[in-house]
Amino acid sequence: MVEFTRENKVITGCAVVALTGWYLVTEFTTSDVGAAAVLFGVGIVLPLLINGYLDDEEE
Repeated sequence: MVEFTRENKVITGCAVVALTGWYLVTEFTTSDVGAAAVLFGVGIVLPLLINGYLDDEEE
């Protein structure tokens, strides 16, 4: 069985939240820019910031 590292858990959690946010934005608005911002911000930038912060806390 595969065990997730802390980094993978953060990335997976943010991906789930990003996809949920993308769905909600596309369902309730017509903004493609808003949907892209949610995917980019929550799916890419947020896990980088969280993992960077947690890495700094471990040192």
